[in-house]
Parts: sequence; structure tokens; C-alpha cells
Amino acid sequence: MPNTSKVSTVWRENRQKRGTQPDPQKRRKADRMRWYRAKKASFKKANDIFVDGLDTGCDRRVYVLVMNTKQSQVHYATYDSHPEKDWIPNVETVINHWPRPELWTPSNFGDTQQKKEAIKAKSRPSRVMKVPNRVMKVSQPPIFKL
Repeated sequence: MPNTSKVSTVWRENRQKRGTQPDPQKRRKADRMRWYRAKKASFKKANDIFVDGLDTGCDRRVYVLVMNTKQSQVHYATYDSHPEKDWIPNVETVINHWPRPELWTPSNFGDTQQKKEAIKAKSRPSRVMKVPNRVMKVSQPPIFKL
């Protein structure tokens, strides 16, 4: 049976508890794999948004650019839902567009894990059994003739 404390914590917290990887080669490989998995997952979500637009009849165009910098080397990874068209607007066009665009930053996400735990705590049924009031209402004790 798995340890419940390990299951209930986030992967980032587990990694921070373990500390740094003593072997630098293993640490580099772990960093590469984490980058690869996160990149693949984010591009899959972007593709899901595009495909959902096709299913609902909306014209959705998705462009994602991820820049990874490590020791003066810059690596770019992009996802473009319409690679055959030149449709990507420049920054000034997006910012000056009406209605105003949604600008997302890391502060928009906040402590999402704490929010999820609070929601789970509220939705858990209480362990105290609640008895309805209508079960046994006795106006006077029964009379026993012995």
C-alpha cells in the first residue's frame, strides 16, 4: 500500500524534499525529461483547444512559443495551429485590440494546489452521522401495563 503522505503531495514538493541530485549527469537528464514532458503536455493542450474549435465551428488559431535558456543557449519550441498561413499578429496589434485581450501571468495561477485542497476538504462528507429530526418524536413516554 503506498504511503498516503507521498500520494497527497505535489511532485514539486516531493522533489524539493529530496534535495538536489548528487549525480550531475542524472540531474541533467531529469531536467531534460521534465522539460520534454512539460513541453509536450502544453502543446497537447494547445492542440486540444484548436481541435475543440473545429468541433464547435469556431475559428481558433493557436500559437505557443516557449523559450528555454540555460547557460547562454536559447532553445525555442513552437506550436502553430495554422503553419501554412501568415497570421501571427505583432505585440502592438494584440495589446491595442478591442476588446482588451486577456493577459495571463504566473500570478494569475497563485496557489492552485492550496485551492484544490480546500475544495476537497469542503466536499468530503463528515464522519459524524446526522440523524434526521423526524425519526423518533415522542410527545410522552409510552405507558406499559405490567
